[in-house]
Amino acid sequence: MEAMVNNICDIVLKRLYMPRVGILWTSGNHDFLRWAPSGELTWVHYLSGDFTKSSNHANNPCYIVESLTDPYREAKTLSALIIPNISLDFVSKLCLGLPFTAAGSLVFGCLDEQLPVIVDDTCITRWLRTIDPKRIDEITSRLCNLGFIVISKIGSTSSSCVLELDEKGWISWCEIADRLSGIGVVILKNGSRLTDEAEDRLRSLGIKIER
Repeated sequence: MEAMVNNICDIVLKRLYMPRVGILWTSGNHDFLRWAPSGELTWVHYLSGDFTKSSNHANNPCYIVESLTDPYREAKTLSALIIPNISLDFVSKLCLGLPFTAAGSLVFGCLDEQLPVIVDDTCITRWLRTIDPKRIDEITSRLCNLGFIVISKIGSTSSSCVLELDEKGWISWCEIADRLSGIGVVILKNGSRLTDEAEDRLRSLGIKIER
């Protein structure tokens, strides 16, 4: 019995200290059912009202975002927030800076806490690139100015996917966070060096570092 209790305590303590990373689904295509759980993180899925009730998926909690009584307090429990395949409607609300929804309040709560908020704009980029390509850069610039980290699965092979840094000395994450839209490789030149935080965050985004 003692061994069983100790084992349960170990599991509980491990879960308590695992970083909580939020996944906010806005596009209506909830791929969270295929989301591979990780033993290093607790993924917290925030779903739209299309789902009738909250649930658990592979021991990772799922919530209806509209049911959050205090999204700003919820933001304080997270280590980061990811918005996969963000919808054009939600991008419009973010660009206007109007968090008058639970989802918007959660997002801006994370920004207020200076947490990484990563936006995947693949869906809107795919839709806009044949209609109004210039609008893509405007939206990306606006999101970056608000403090978002914007990534896209489209155009990763173009020349724009390389960011060259030639500033001498140490470069922090804050100095490059708003310059990473569409970037797949960061090249360090002329003695440029990244802080440990910057390197860790770049690698977590799948961005290669070359010296």
